[in-house]
Amino acid sequence: METGGQGFAPRTIAGVYAVGGTTWILLSDRAVATLVSDPSLVAIARTVNGWAFVAFSTAVIYGLAAQDRRSLERTADRLDRAVQQTSILHRILRHNLRNTCNVIQGNVQLLRERGDDLDDECVDAIEAQTDALLEIAEKTRLLRGVASDDPPKAVTVDVATLVDDRVDAARDRFQEAEFRVETPARAPARVHPRIDTAIDELLENAVVHADDEPVIEVSVRTGTDAVELAITDDGPGLPRIERAVLEADVERQTVHSEGLGLWLVRTIVTEGGGDVRVGGEDTSAGAVVTVAFEPPGESSDGWL
Repeated sequence: METGGQGFAPRTIAGVYAVGGTTWILLSDRAVATLVSDPSLVAIARTVNGWAFVAFSTAVIYGLAAQDRRSLERTADRLDRAVQQTSILHRILRHNLRNTCNVIQGNVQLLRERGDDLDDECVDAIEAQTDALLEIAEKTRLLRGVASDDPPKAVTVDVATLVDDRVDAARDRFQEAEFRVETPARAPARVHPRIDTAIDELLENAVVHADDEPVIEVSVRTGTDAVELAITDDGPGLPRIERAVLEADVERQTVHSEGLGLWLVRTIVTEGGGDVRVGGEDTSAGAVVTVAFEPPGESSDGWL
């Protein structure tokens, strides 16, 4: 039987009931025919046999269900402990990581102010690495917050306006990049409240993986079944790790820091009821990431 911490499978319970019931019927009918010779008592014997079968089957089903419930309770307890341990570990790492990076950044600033003979390249490398660590810590915090929002509350936004705003912000951050935007007048859709973070991450990812003078194409299209946001870069395409994060179940992937931002993107989009697709692998146009959002329905919670 399948009791190894996961309880009994439905087919196991059905199998036990079928085998036990069949065996009971065959043996009890034969016993009645052998032991009861008086025809007037046969009906009474069969009635008693029927009630005995009901009691037997009830006891079997109760025992299997009780065992299954105990197994589920043990599994729930293990999950609760795992969540608590993960939460504690997250707080410890976030606290220590942030404090360490702040100390390093403070000392780097002191070195810049005090030393004229310092190797600026080394100082720049230290500063870049601490910035990267702080960014990882922040994305981890956001990811945990999105994943723990149960159930997530989707909101209705105008994706066209939101994309225009996020592209304007990206132009300020990445002045070396050219953004070509095509959006309709309106594109209402149901999204996760942190969808702006996901769009920022996709725009940044497109710039990072594009050529030296990036050209990023951003388009929003509306349809009866979905509102689609497509972001295309002119680079060599997404690395294998990052493509796997967007295309597969992230729980089955070994997610490195390079894929953490896209893991956040996928989580935000899917928790809001959307979907992410990756294209452009077999073309020279670079990577194409398409996000599909649900159109607004009657259950809309209002505009973000």
